[in-house]
Formats: sequence, C-alpha cells, structure tokens
Amino acid sequence: MKQRAWAGAGVMIAALFGCDDPSQSGATTSAASPHASEAPLRLGVQLDWMPEPEFGGLYAAKELGLFAAAGLAVSIVPGAPGVPVAQMVASGTCEIGVLSCDQILTTRAQGGDIVGVYATFATNPTAVMVHESNAARSLRDLWTSGMTIATEPGLPWVQLMNLKYGTDRVRIVPGTGGVASFMADPKLAQSVFITSEPVTMKLNNIPVRVISVAESGYDPYVAVYATRGPFLAAHRDALTKFAIALQQGWAAYLATPERFNPLIAPLNPAMNLAAMNEAATIMEPYVRTPGLDSPPLGSMDPARWESVEKQLVTTGILKNSVDWRKAFANLVAEPRSGASESPSP
Repeated sequence: MKQRAWAGAGVMIAALFGCDDPSQSGATTSAASPHASEAPLRLGVQLDWMPEPEFGGLYAAKELGLFAAAGLAVSIVPGAPGVPVAQMVASGTCEIGVLSCDQILTTRAQGGDIVGVYATFATNPTAVMVHESNAARSLRDLWTSGMTIATEPGLPWVQLMNLKYGTDRVRIVPGTGGVASFMADPKLAQSVFITSEPVTMKLNNIPVRVISVAESGYDPYVAVYATRGPFLAAHRDALTKFAIALQQGWAAYLATPERFNPLIAPLNPAMNLAAMNEAATIMEPYVRTPGLDSPPLGSMDPARWESVEKQLVTTGILKNSVDWRKAFANLVAEPRSGASESPSP
C-alpha cells in the first residue's frame, strides 16, 4: 500500500520537492484566460503520490483550461514515497498540497496552520485485501480469527481495531510495499489503496476481495487539497475558483476517464494505461457517493471531521483535542452565482 508521510517528517526534505516546476505539470492548458490583462495567481499543487487516477480531476481541469479561465496559473508537482506534503504546505513551500483529513488534524495539533478546501474521496479508499478463498468478510473477522495482516501498525484505523478487538487473535506485520508476499500466501491479508493493489490483482487475474476500512467507522476524507490558513484568508476568492474548477474537472474526468488517462499515464511509468482505466472504474463510487442525494463533489461533512478528531484522540495519536472546525473550509458548498458541477462545453 502506498504510504503517505505522516506529520513529523523533517521540513528540510521539502527543499527537494519544489512546487514551482512547470515541466512536471502534466497536461497543457487548452483555453485562454479571460483575465489576460491581470497577472494570474500562481498556485503550486504538490501531490502526495505519483500521477494516478486519484488526481484525475486535477489533470482534467488543467487540460480543459478551467484553471486558466479562472485566472489561475496552476502547476502540478508529482509526489513520491515519504514526501512531507503537510510540512511543505505549513511552511509555505507550496500553496496547495494533497493530504488526508487525519494528516491535517495532526499537523494542526503540532502548530501547522493548514486548512482543507476540497476532498477528492467522499469515502475512505483504504481497505484490506484478502484472497477470494479467505473466509473473512469484515475487519472483525480479520481481528478475531488469527489472521496475519501486512500493514503499518501506527495507522489510526489499525489502532482503533486493536482497541476494539484486542491483539491476541491477530498478527500485524509491516507491509513490504508490494504484492509479491500477498500473491505467494493465500492466507495473508494486506492493507491497500483501492486504486492500487486491487487493480494489480485484477489485471493479473487473481481473485481477491476488499474489506473497506470505512465500514469500521473510521472514514476520514482522503486526497484533500489543503492550503495555509493565512493564504486562504488572503486569497479566498481565488481558492474558491480553484475548488470550483477542480470540481468541474472531476465531473469531466468521471464522465470520460479514457479521455484524460492517456495524458496522465506518461507521467507515471509505474502504472500503465490499462491499470489507470481500471482504477478509474473502481474508484468512482468512492469519489462520488451513489444515489440521488449524493453531496456535491469535493464537499465535506462537518460531522465527519468531528468524528475523525475524536477517534484520533481515542487512539492517543492526538494528545489533546483540536478545533476541527478550523481544519477545513467548504469552498465548493459556499453560495456563489453561475457555478455548476458540470464543465462548460
């Protein structure tokens, strides 16, 4: 499973990952900005992983010229294992970084004033993968049947399961970062990101089943676009335009991922086009909640932030409570005129 860097990594590493590298920005802009007489606001977006479909809406918005049309000059910088995105955003190295809800809360607890403004995944895309022949159907089954699970033991959801079910009937071993051990051992379970390892298994015709971590009640927003509190205060209108353009980009990507994946695939040699197309299909219900009453793309429920904050306190990851209300701003849900979830023709 790809592991995001948790708060605590040294800020010095940030110098290795500049957010102002247009050569890495991916797709080119295809529409001219109506703000040509004004200098566009430059926004460097630091990803927390290599370019993949989980950033599809971002690349679609850039390709469609939605950022440029809003008077924004957006550059996209690919991430890598261990890149300290939270520290980069908190220190002002980047205007925007991609994080998770729990990373934002833990960073704020350490004094980093960062704020989430757009959530990609409406449902936590973290899961535990088992072979189809495995009898486990729930996290409870995994924690009470003597299973071995390859995962990072310090993850919040793992600690919550340990508190709930104990550790005497489960064995947690460090993940290897690949799937070789899983493929070789039909009794092994492995924590995964829904668009990664399960895709590899499907393309290799290995039957697996995934058990959603969200079903445990731990459901933080993931792939949240975050910025510094002072930057949000100074540029709220521009960041609202960014969030709306991103929302429109996601609507376009979900409608036709096969249009945009060929633009993303050359930026990530580790994931071919077939894998990207499969990942786009798998992740759609995690990005857009099925049903007529689905919330707007990118919007965030305050109750979810409150719940995650309480769970982080329960596990001891947060030593003290954090004001979760200051950790996010629902920019796509704020009143506005002339905005739509669908991109312009």
